[in-house]
This record gives sequence, C-alpha cells and structure tokens, in this order.
Amino acid sequence: MELPADAALGLIEPEPADPLWWLSFCDTGSPQGDQFLGAVIVQAPTLPAAVTRSHVLGVNPGGQVAVLGPMPARIGPEWRDRLLSKAEAESVPEPANVTPPGLQG
Repeated sequence: MELPADAALGLIEPEPADPLWWLSFCDTGSPQGDQFLGAVIVQAPTLPAAVTRSHVLGVNPGGQVAVLGPMPARIGPEWRDRLLSKAEAESVPEPANVTPPGLQG
C-alpha cells in the first residue's frame, strides 16, 4: 500500500519550522475510565505525516485518535516522540488557552 505524499512526510525527520501535533489515543471498547491509551506529541508538516511519524517512532498504541494542532513548536523536546501516560500528559506545559484532547473533565 502506497502512502499519500503528505503522510509519507512522516517517514523523514521533521524540519525545525514544522508544527507540533498532539495525538491522544483511546479505546472506546474499554470500560469508562480505562479508555485512555496515551498521548504523543510529534513534530510534522501535516496531520497525516504526524500519524505516520507516531507509527515510525513506535509510539502509536492504536485505537481512536483525537488531535490538537497544528501548534507552534513551543513544547520542549523532552515531551515529544514518546507515549505519555495520562499523568505525564496532564503535566505537559500547554500552549496558552489550549486544553489537549482526551484530558478535558
């Protein structure tokens, strides 16, 4: 299967000017309270490239995804490119006036 060009961009290292994407993963078939699978912050030029990059990095747990982005690259590299637990995701220094998906209420 051939990837669309904008998704294939996730196979290469992002450019410094590329935006960040917050991907929150959930399993809607799990009981309420156990649906959150993790969150990933990746840098990529497009949303399809961000999803591809999460697979390339091995940090995409599957399930449904909620997306926040594109965002300016103002979240430090220590928060990027890894699967974050709910506690870690709640600790990420958010851009002003933004609540990442999957963490509301």
